[in-house]
Amino acid sequence: MLRILRSLCAGVVLMAATSAQGQVIGNSALDWDNGGAANQGHNDWTYGYFNLTADPTDLFTPRPGVYDSVDMIPFDTATMWRPNWRVAPNGAPWTFVAQQDTHPNGTNSAPNEEHWTIRRYTVQPGDVGNGNFGVAWQAAAQNLGGGNGTESKIFYTPSATGITQEIASQLIGGRDGGGVYGGAVFSGVQAGDTFDIALTPNGADSSDGSRNRMYVRNNLTISSAFTPVAPNLNPVIPGAATHADSVADWSASGTQGENGWSYGYYDLADDVNNSNGTYDTGDFIPYLNDGSGVVSADPAIGGWKTSPNHWNGTKWDLLSNGAPVSHGPWTEISSAGGHPAANAQGDPEVHWAMRRWTSDVSGPVEIGGLLSKGGAGTGTIGRVFVDGVEVWSSFTNGNSVDVSVNVNLSVGSIVDFAIDPDGAGAFDGTPGSLTAINDGADSTNFRATISDQINKTVVADSVAEHSQVQGQDNWFYGYWDRTGDRTAADNDGVYDPFNDFQEMNTPRGAGLGIAPSGAPWTNIQAETMHPNGENNQNDHFAIRRWVSEVDGVVEIQGEVGNISAGGDGTVGRIFVNGYEILAQFTDGTIVPYSIFLEVAQGDLIDFAVDSGFFNNDGSDNTRFTAVITHISAPENPIPEPATLGLLGIGATAMALRRGK
Repeated sequence: MLRILRSLCAGVVLMAATSAQGQVIGNSALDWDNGGAANQGHNDWTYGYFNLTADPTDLFTPRPGVYDSVDMIPFDTATMWRPNWRVAPNGAPWTFVAQQDTHPNGTNSAPNEEHWTIRRYTVQPGDVGNGNFGVAWQAAAQNLGGGNGTESKIFYTPSATGITQEIASQLIGGRDGGGVYGGAVFSGVQAGDTFDIALTPNGADSSDGSRNRMYVRNNLTISSAFTPVAPNLNPVIPGAATHADSVADWSASGTQGENGWSYGYYDLADDVNNSNGTYDTGDFIPYLNDGSGVVSADPAIGGWKTSPNHWNGTKWDLLSNGAPVSHGPWTEISSAGGHPAANAQGDPEVHWAMRRWTSDVSGPVEIGGLLSKGGAGTGTIGRVFVDGVEVWSSFTNGNSVDVSVNVNLSVGSIVDFAIDPDGAGAFDGTPGSLTAINDGADSTNFRATISDQINKTVVADSVAEHSQVQGQDNWFYGYWDRTGDRTAADNDGVYDPFNDFQEMNTPRGAGLGIAPSGAPWTNIQAETMHPNGENNQNDHFAIRRWVSEVDGVVEIQGEVGNISAGGDGTVGRIFVNGYEILAQFTDGTIVPYSIFLEVAQGDLIDFAVDSGFFNNDGSDNTRFTAVITHISAPENPIPEPATLGLLGIGATAMALRRGK
């Protein structure tokens, strides 16, 4: 399951604006000219790059190592038009600018220089008007192959001072096809002032193919600013203690029993052939540690079985699987997870990789965590046992799964977490079926926690509570006209939930839309949402809004995904009072999400779908569901063992206390 570990900036706003006077005078995509050398300066746009590596040695730069407008090196009209702007005819440096595509260069690529690509708009005398300008922008990954992402930057340079100001800087993940957007407005703009949109490699330039564009507007009327405030995305639930955490409690010295954790494996093949073939607590085989840090590298099948040590200094490992060893087992446990074993390269072993926590508390707890694995192979199964009874299991292969199960523990209860290699379900309980289990690419992350049970109450469900009545169950249905926002409304190009949200009240199917059918396609149904693109006039975000009726911590979870891969994808976004906490690009896939945050009564939580970077709404019907759960502290949290001792439980419980 997707968990959100970053906070996206929905927009950088210096000042906001009102009135319908603004008009777009510069659009980097529409103003592009494929006419070769004539492209430089066409429609007041110029193109170039900034050589950050060479800048500190440039005697003419105002601030060595800092971007200034004079640092932009224009692409040479005679040698760099190919038919886009590119420093080299092919290969590195990768520095190029096309109509919307662009690619920076990193120091990892020849000539080992960092290049930022630049699009620049220069204000002309006829543009100035009242001197109040607005700039809006978008930037996203085009190559979704990964890498460490890029960074989008916006600069403004007043011609009167020549001092370049950095207006915005936003990181873009290597697989973030939805990207970032923003807007800012300025007063006192004069002819000769410049606005630059730059893209940096953010380090190495691997998979840095990207897209960006910028809009420039004039004749705005400046008013007060809207600045979104970040919600608390790391809330703490008072009174809900975590008693064990497999990552935080990991023994870096390989000490069995440290913090209550033990590490081992289950020999399924031996159990099937010589016992009942069903896991129980006595089947747990602990790893050995003799302090040598040397793991068996015996090339003989089964040679590892005489080894007195399974700790290699960083993890538990039955066999060092490298030359001269050319077979399994791959049985391992690390702080993050582990690897099971099954018939690897001629080795007949079938093992579950396991970790065990022995409880030092008594009472109701939640066993939680996260199970995940890459998409290769046939998958694995995560399993949880309490005193030998299986209480939870799940398959994983290329996805993440939340672990959550409520149980009652006693002091001394045994909680086992296992990684089973049989993701394909080949084992049917018979000895013959053991050979069909495969452990290829079975490295699995499995984090485990044991915490006080918390109270969870569902307070909103976008599917179950969907209706055609605005405000029913605190749900509202509307849209944001982003195209119109660039020329009218508040003119800042940034979503303002207090002014930009417009309700839709026309029945469309079982939901609501702007029109009963056809374009604009903006509509919201029980499970799906459809934006409108600029290919059908204005760019609309379809927005489903919930107004919070609770204070405290909530979990928002659901699914988001462009149902059809026939278009160019959509972006699902979540805003809290205008602050963006999720931006998920999808194109024919469904992605689960889960976010914890702190809310107050009256907070606006908006679930939005837009038509993607190209603002084209073809095949853009998108599933976007949300269940909002209010989370509160347990009424009777479990005392830690030290407290139990003070209450007279006795020294036995005291002796079991873990160091935290």
